[in-house]
Amino acid sequence: MNRPQVLPLLPLRGLTVFPHMTLHFDVSREMSVEALDAAMREDQLIFLVTQIDLRVETPHADDLYTVGTVARVRQVLKV
Repeated sequence: MNRPQVLPLLPLRGLTVFPHMTLHFDVSREMSVEALDAAMREDQLIFLVTQIDLRVETPHADDLYTVGTVARVRQVLKV
């Protein structure tokens, strides 16, 4: 990944992801589902970043930490 990319962003509540982690988690907010769908339509890459305040339902840039992790979505299970 030597070139800058625009990736779907998925804000995480109460969860921090580091490089080389394998993790399963539930996604329920509409914006998070849309971010996952966008990642799956492209190259399965997504930018995961932790929210500062877990109570914020619709986070904006000021509600997120400035460092996150680029991840590859391996599987999506819709229920």
